Amino acid sequence: MKKVPHKYKNILGRLLLAIIMTLVMSGVVTYLSLGFTYGFVHIWLHNYVKSLCVAIPTLLTLGPIVQKLVTHLCADE
Repeated sequence: MKKVPHKYKNILGRLLLAIIMTLVMSGVVTYLSLGFTYGFVHIWLHNYVKSLCVAIPTLLTLGPIVQKLVTHLCADE
């Protein structure tokens, strides 16, 4: 299997985080709003796609800013 070049490590990490976190969060919020009703999976996946459209640009845009803030807030090794 061909691996992604190391220089894309941070972007790949943020993308995977966005994909997994929005899947879980959209499922939980859909369940809390509707319960397990007829069409739950369809509604959940529809909400998941909408969530990804917000999460991916947000993580890619704010990720470097948050990383700088964390570096500033943490003590050196």
